[in-house]
Amino acid sequence: MGILRQALKFILRSFFVIVIIEITLRCLYFQLYATHIFAVKGGCDYIVRVMLKHKADKMFKDMTPITDEVFLSSKESEKYFKEYRNIFQKFIKLSEEADVKIMLLYIGSQDITNTFFKNLAEENNIPLLNSREIFSEHSYNYIYLLPQNGHLSRYGNQMLAVALSNFLKPWLGPMSKVSYEHKPKLLGDLKKNDNSVWLYNPEMPYRVITNSQGLRRNKEVYFFKQKTRVLFIGDSYTFGPYLENYDCYPQLLGELVPEIEAINAGIAGYTICDEYSYFKERGKYIEPDIVVLQVSDNDIYGLLPQRKKIFCRGGEFCIYNKR
Repeated sequence: MGILRQALKFILRSFFVIVIIEITLRCLYFQLYATHIFAVKGGCDYIVRVMLKHKADKMFKDMTPITDEVFLSSKESEKYFKEYRNIFQKFIKLSEEADVKIMLLYIGSQDITNTFFKNLAEENNIPLLNSREIFSEHSYNYIYLLPQNGHLSRYGNQMLAVALSNFLKPWLGPMSKVSYEHKPKLLGDLKKNDNSVWLYNPEMPYRVITNSQGLRRNKEVYFFKQKTRVLFIGDSYTFGPYLENYDCYPQLLGELVPEIEAINAGIAGYTICDEYSYFKERGKYIEPDIVVLQVSDNDIYGLLPQRKKIFCRGGEFCIYNKR
């Protein structure tokens, strides 16, 4: 009995040692490869993402389809085109006060919005780069993440970066004379110091890295400019979903043209009201020399109340006070 008891104790002790070793190794592995210090935090963040996705899916399901040309050509859309134009004028005035050159980058395919943004650029003597001209001779299967998603692929972003490098060349050199002594701590609308994998589509995970200023970039923004600073403001086409930081066209442009410091401030779902309030509250304090405002077909119906309820960042033109 004594030998059996000792053997049993040895087995139990060995088992517990093995369990402890296993748990220790798992913890070490987690710390090496996880994006959170605590596993509980990572789990909570995952649950929050699932809940937000479920909520957004439900809201989109309850919405009347408004993303097609039928809405854009309807009489209902006229007031939203007018609203966009009015806020855009305020954006221009704000950029003039900040001594910033404004340019437009149109990414879209609808004839109605294409014409609208062309006219808007001509009326205000603003340079416009049109993606339809850039992508016209290439298959959409290469330019976009089809069939899984309709956003730009790495190849599409590369094409934009090359086109922008030529488009911006005549404007490089002169720097803004405006500077701000007091700046907000956050210069972007993203969570600061983030380094996490976004899983809004489980089949298309991607990593988002932000700096301490809330911008999607690996470096800080400093205020001793050595080159022309270009701030990109726009929606998800600029933010770059399902791609790494270095695959987004602002970052690709910065690598392609050493004379440019390209800063990505794009946020999914933003339209002119959000872009205006962002630039007023944070963007202008980056002290850019050029602002490239990226526009798209959904900017117009983005002004609808049900869209604002989902995406609006807050500000004087937002009916939902989120800030």
